[in-house]
Amino acid sequence: MKKKSLIRILVAAIACLVVGGTVLAGCVKKKTVTIEISGSSSVSPVMEKLAAEFEKLHKEYEVKIATSDSGGGVKDAQEGTSDIGMVSRELKSSETGLTATQICYDALAIIVSKDSDLNNVTNSQLWGLYVENTPVGSVNTAISRENGSGTRDFFNEKVMNPSGGNLKDYLDPSKGGSQYSAAVVSVLSSTSAVREEVAVTNGRIGYISFGSIGSNVKALRYDGVELTIANAKSGSYDLVRPFNIVTKEGAEIKSEVQEFIDFILSADGQKIIEKAGCIAL
Repeated sequence: MKKKSLIRILVAAIACLVVGGTVLAGCVKKKTVTIEISGSSSVSPVMEKLAAEFEKLHKEYEVKIATSDSGGGVKDAQEGTSDIGMVSRELKSSETGLTATQICYDALAIIVSKDSDLNNVTNSQLWGLYVENTPVGSVNTAISRENGSGTRDFFNEKVMNPSGGNLKDYLDPSKGGSQYSAAVVSVLSSTSAVREEVAVTNGRIGYISFGSIGSNVKALRYDGVELTIANAKSGSYDLVRPFNIVTKEGAEIKSEVQEFIDFILSADGQKIIEKAGCIAL
């Protein structure tokens, strides 16, 4: 019996040996702490990369990310169903009870299929297509995002008519606004859906986060300016917005959630953000 007990002890000890600085499988910490994050499909790709690196540092932590839109991230944070909400724009005045923390900047890419002959689009051409059904070269249909999308809100604020009015006001029902032309503009509910639809449909234009472009679509010059990190930082590329995370105002932030926020804002976190195609603070 003594011999069998000694063998069990030795087996358990071997399972927890550290070899070359790496803990063997028998000693890996179980994930016992969960951080819940939800919201913007534009922010989620970079958030997933941040979460993966954070989990490597904290073996017992699991970061769960649910993708919806900015409005969903706001609602979940307000109601406390998520620890962190992801928002790809500034908070609206009506979105109260929250503390916003900017994590980086993002450039909005105007995209077409890889084989499109279009290489540049102007602000006035976007207005003409989305509002007046006017083709831009060979591009004659467009995609927008759903209500609640921070990306849609930002796009609608930036696209202006010659008189200085923007799409946001044009579409506002309280101001007698209209809707996009159903004949030209279709509405999709995620960044990936817009990207994939544009990729397979020549003659269609859409807009997504710069970090989500991938290899199957191309970003257009906007008012003659190429979309690069340098041009976004300098301000010469005009479609630049904040990426924010939000937490419930007045509520105590759990220690593990604060650790993750601190990691995002750290030098290491900002390097991950840059590698993901976003613009560090």
